[in-house]
Amino acid sequence: MVTSKPLQTKHWLALLAILFVMVLIAHLAIITSARDQFSNQKSEQIKTFSTRTIELPAPTPVLKKIPEVVTSTKPVRPPTKALTAPPVAQDAPALLSAPTSKIVAATAPLAELIQPASTTPPVTPANPINPINPINPDNPVTPVATAPPASVLGEPGLPPPAFVALNTGRHTYKVTFTKNGVVNQGDAEMVWQQDGKKYVLNMLATYTLLIKTFNVFEQNSSGMVTPQGLQPLRFSDKRLNRSEVAAHFDYASEKIVFSANKPEVMLQAGAQDRISVIWQLAGLLAAQPSRYPPGSTLTIQTASASDAEPWLFTVNEPETLNLPTGSHIALRLTRNPRREFDQKIELWFATGLNHLPARFRFTETNGDYVDAVWQSIKTLPN
Repeated sequence: MVTSKPLQTKHWLALLAILFVMVLIAHLAIITSARDQFSNQKSEQIKTFSTRTIELPAPTPVLKKIPEVVTSTKPVRPPTKALTAPPVAQDAPALLSAPTSKIVAATAPLAELIQPASTTPPVTPANPINPINPINPDNPVTPVATAPPASVLGEPGLPPPAFVALNTGRHTYKVTFTKNGVVNQGDAEMVWQQDGKKYVLNMLATYTLLIKTFNVFEQNSSGMVTPQGLQPLRFSDKRLNRSEVAAHFDYASEKIVFSANKPEVMLQAGAQDRISVIWQLAGLLAAQPSRYPPGSTLTIQTASASDAEPWLFTVNEPETLNLPTGSHIALRLTRNPRREFDQKIELWFATGLNHLPARFRFTETNGDYVDAVWQSIKTLPN
C-alpha cells in the first residue's frame, strides 16, 4: 500500500512537536530541580550560620628602662650650722643647740642654784687664816705660804690690788638673745654668797617655750675669799642636753686640771673662772675705783671647763644705764676678741650700787649676742 506524501509530512511534524514538548518538559524539570537544590543549600547555610567572639591577644607591655641609682660611699658633710633649738634656736639649745645650742654664750655665767658635791680632794689655798673648805665644811684645809698674786694691771712695782667682796644676794636678770638673727627673751638668776672666808656663786639661765621652761645654761663656782680677791677651787659648766664638765684649781701644784681630758694649764696668780671673774672685777672696782680710770687695762687668767687664757679688759668711759630702780652711772669694761672666733665681752658695773654687775653682753663673731640686764636683788644670809 502506497502512503501518500501529505500524510507522511504530518506524521513527522507530530513527532517533532512531541519531541519539542518532551525536551521542554525535561529542561523545566532540570531548572526546577536546580532551583530547589540551590534553595535547600541556601536554607542550610542560613540555618547553620553562627557567630563567635574572637579574643585578640593582649598587647605586649613596653618596659621603660629605669636609670640605675648610684649610691655614693662618700660621706655627706653636715651643715656648718647646727640646731637645734626651740624657736630660740636650734642643740637648742642649741636654746635648744644649739645651743641649741648656744642660747647663752660660752662665757656667760649660768649655773644651778645648788652647788653639787665635789669628788675632788680639797686643795690648799693661800689664805693667811685657816679657812673652811666650801666643798666639804667638815674638813678644813691647811693654808700654806704662797707668793701674793701679781698686780692685776700687770705693772711692776705696784702693790697687790685691794678687794672688797660684795654683799650676798639673789640677783635676777632679763635676758635678750639672738639665734641666727632671731630675737628671743629669757631669764637668768645669779646667787652670790660669801662669809668673808669662802664663797659660792651659782647662775642659771632659763627659757620658757609655751608652758615649759628649759634650763639652758648652768655654771657653778666655789672657793675662798682672800684680801686680794676670789680664789676659785672648782668651776663647773653644764649646757642643755650635755653632761657637766669642770675645772679644778690646784694651788699646791700651781696648775688647773680639767675633767674633760684636756691638758693641764699652769695656774697663774689671781686666776678666775668664767663666772667668778665678773665678781672679782666688781670687788676690785668697789675697793679702789680710782685705780682703774678710763683707758686702763686689767689682765686676768680666766678658765673655762676645758682651757684657760689671759683675758684683757679695758676700762671705758662711764655710761648711763636705765634699770628698774632708775638711771645709774655704770663703768663698762670690754674684752675685745684676740682670735678669729673669740667673743666680745662687755660688762657694766653700777657705781651707785657698790659696782654691782648690772649688765653683761656677749657677742659672737656672726653677730648673735646675749644681753642680760639686772632687774632685782633679794638679800640672802651669808
